Amino acid sequence: MSFHGNSTSRPYTPVRQTVASTRHGQPLAGGHSQEIRDKVEKKLMAYRSVCASRDDLVVQADSTGFSEVQIAKLMGHSRTTIRGILKACGARGR
Repeated sequence: MSFHGNSTSRPYTPVRQTVASTRHGQPLAGGHSQEIRDKVEKKLMAYRSVCASRDDLVVQADSTGFSEVQIAKLMGHSRTTIRGILKACGARGR
């Protein structure tokens, strides 16, 4: 289960940019081309999958005996973040 988003796994479907989603025929936000926006969208989607695997790793570390403090230090996150992930995933925490 992921701390971010829905608890059910379903593939992300990117939203395609349409003429209607431009600002009255003006260039896309920031004047960037659709190609650049597509590249950024792919990076954001990759980050999303990293976050999901991060949550799984936190739960795995907890279940193997690492404390919340140890997990937070090793991953570079706050204890609050770690606690939130464990709570959302139903892990017990230490």
